[in-house]
Amino acid sequence: MKTYQIYILSLALLVMLQGCKDHTEPAAEAVQAEKAGESLRLSAQQMTKMGMESQKIEERTATTSIAANGLLDVPTQHMASVTTFLGSYVKSADKHIGERVKKGEVLTVMEGPEFVDLQQQYVEHKSQLAVLKSDFERQTNLAADSITSGKSLQSARAIYEQTASMVEALKQKLGFLNVNMAALNDGNIAKSFTVRAPIDGYLTKVSAKIGSYTTPGQSLMEIVDLSHLHVELSVYESEALNIKEGQKMEIMLPSMPGKVMEADIYLIDKAFDDNTRAVKVHGHFEDENVPFIMGMYVEGKIITGEVTGHVVPAIAAVFADNNRYVFVEKQSANGTEFTPIDVTEATEMDGWILLPESKIPEGFDKVVTKGAGYLLSQWMMAE
Repeated sequence: MKTYQIYILSLALLVMLQGCKDHTEPAAEAVQAEKAGESLRLSAQQMTKMGMESQKIEERTATTSIAANGLLDVPTQHMASVTTFLGSYVKSADKHIGERVKKGEVLTVMEGPEFVDLQQQYVEHKSQLAVLKSDFERQTNLAADSITSGKSLQSARAIYEQTASMVEALKQKLGFLNVNMAALNDGNIAKSFTVRAPIDGYLTKVSAKIGSYTTPGQSLMEIVDLSHLHVELSVYESEALNIKEGQKMEIMLPSMPGKVMEADIYLIDKAFDDNTRAVKVHGHFEDENVPFIMGMYVEGKIITGEVTGHVVPAIAAVFADNNRYVFVEKQSANGTEFTPIDVTEATEMDGWILLPESKIPEGFDKVVTKGAGYLLSQWMMAE
C-alpha cells in the first residue's frame, strides 16, 4: 500500500511539472528576439507583449551648454564698510540688518572728547591765522621799504602758511564728520557728529551699539547695493576654453525649482584656483531686480552654442559597461528591426541626445523610448 501511495504522488508531481513547463515555454518564446545581421527583430505580437514604445527621430536645433555651480555676489565697488577716523562713542543707532538705506542718510550719531578737541583746534588755529596774516602783510610792507630784514619776512611767511595749512586740514577732517562749519565759525562747538551712508543699499552687518567706544577705522555697519548683484560660476579647466564673454547663462536656485534667471557673461577671471582647477565666470543679470540674496548657492548653465541635427530624448538611453546606447527601429517585411547606436560620447543638450549622423542606419527613423533595456539584454546575449 505504501509503495502505491509513493508511486501515485510521484506521478502527480510529474504531471504538475510537465504542466508548468508547457505553460512557461511559450511565454519565453514570445519574448525571444531574433538576430538579423547587426539588428534584432521582433514581431508585432512580441512588441505588444513587451509593452514597447517608440517615437519618431526628430530634427531640431538645440543649444549646447556647460553645467556649473556657484554663488551670488556683488562687485566690491558696490559694497561699503561704514567707519569713522575718530575714536568716539555711539550716541544713537537705530538701524537693523536688512534695512534699506539711501546715500547720505544718517546711520548713527557719535560723540566724544576727541571730536570736541578737533573743533577746538580748528577754532584756535583759525583765530591765530587772522593775526599771522596781518603780521605777514606788515612784514611784507616793511621789507618793501627796507625797514626790516628779509629773514623776518621769511619767518612771518612760514608761520602764516603753516597755520593756514593746518586750518585747511582741520576743516577737511571736520567736513568728513559732517560738521556744520558755518556754526563752528561762529564759535558754536558741537557735542556730536553724524555718520552717513556712503552708498545706496541694504545693511548686511550692524555692529554699532549705544554707549560702545569705536576706534579709528572700526567698522560700524556694512552696506551692499544689491541692484548690482551678479553670479559667479566655477568652470573647470577642461571646459574653460569653451567660455567667452557675452555668452548667455541660465541660473536656477535649488530652493526655487522652475525659476530660471538669465544673465550675460561680462568677465572671466584670468587665473585658475590652485585647489579646484576652476576659473570664476562672472555674469550680470538681464533683470537687475532679482529676488535673490548675496551668498546664495546657485546652479547654472552656460550656453556655448547651437547645433542642428537628429535628436532623441535622453530618457531613451540605456547603459552597459560604462557605455550608453539608444535603439533605433524600422519596419521590415518580417517584423520590426532594432539596432543599437553607441551615444556614449554624443552631445546632450536640454534633455536631448544628438545622434552621430554617420551611425544612423538607413531606414531607421524611430527610437525606442520604452523597452530598450530588454533589447539591450537580448542584443548582448546574441553576441
